[in-house]
Amino acid sequence: MKVLIRGLLTTVMVITIFLLCSCTYVKQIINDEIISHIGRETFTTEISDSIESQMPEIDEQKKQEIKDLLDNNEQLNNIVDTISERIVADLSKDKIENIDINDDIKTFLQENKDLFIGAIGDEISEEEIDQAIDEAISETDFNQVYRDAVKSVQNDMDQDIQTVLDVYNYITSQEFLTILIIVFVVAMAITFLLQKPHYKGIVNVSIATIVSAVLVVPIALIMNMILQAILEEIDTAIALNANPIWMSAGCLLAIGILLLIVKYLIEQKKKEVAQ
Repeated sequence: MKVLIRGLLTTVMVITIFLLCSCTYVKQIINDEIISHIGRETFTTEISDSIESQMPEIDEQKKQEIKDLLDNNEQLNNIVDTISERIVADLSKDKIENIDINDDIKTFLQENKDLFIGAIGDEISEEEIDQAIDEAISETDFNQVYRDAVKSVQNDMDQDIQTVLDVYNYITSQEFLTILIIVFVVAMAITFLLQKPHYKGIVNVSIATIVSAVLVVPIALIMNMILQAILEEIDTAIALNANPIWMSAGCLLAIGILLLIVKYLIEQKKKEVAQ
C-alpha cells in the first residue's frame, strides 16, 4: 500500500514540477516576447507617426529610419516591457484602469532628440525637428494610445479567445504557482515520512525531477511550434526563444542526478558508521 501511495505522490510531484516549468515558460514567451513585441510595435508606430505628422516633408526612407531607431532603442523598450504583463490582464477586464506611461515616453522623447536629428540629417533644421518633437509630445496622450490598443484587441476577440485568455491569466498567476509549490512540498514531505529510513524519499524526488525534465522539453517545444505557427498566421515576425526550456530541463536533470548522489553518499556514510 505504501508503495502505491509513494508512486502516486511521485506522480503528483512530476505533474507539479512540469506545470511549474510549463506555466513559467509560457508566461515568459507570451509576456516577454510576444506582448512586448506587439507593445513596442504599437508605441514606436504611434511615436514615429506623431513626429512625422509634424514634418510631412521628410521622405519614406527617413521615416523608416526613425521607426528603426525607436524599435531598437533599449530605453523605450524597457518602458514598454514594464507594462507587458499588465496588457494581458487588461485584455480580460471590462474597464481598463489608469496607466501612467505618458510621462515616461515624453521624457524619453525629450532626452533623445539627438536620435531624430541624426536620423533625419540635414533635410530639416535642428530647430524644426526640436519643435516637431515638442508638438508631438504635447498633442499625443500615450496613456490613451495604450487604452485604445487594448480596446481594439478586445473588440476583435471572440468568446473562445477570451476563455483561453482567462485560463492563461489564471495558470500564470502568482496564486496558481503558489498552489503548485505547496502541493509539491506537501507531496514531498509525505513521501519522506512514508519511507524508512526517511532519507530514501530522495529517490522519489529524484525520479520526479528527472521524469519532469524528460517530459517538459518535447511538450514545451510543441507549444513553441504552435505559438510560432499562430504568429506566422497573423503576420507577426517573432522568433520565439526555446533556450529557457532547455535550461529548465537541464537544471531539473542535474538536480535529479545530484539527489541520487546525495542518497548514495548518505548510505555510504551510514555503512561507515555501522562498521
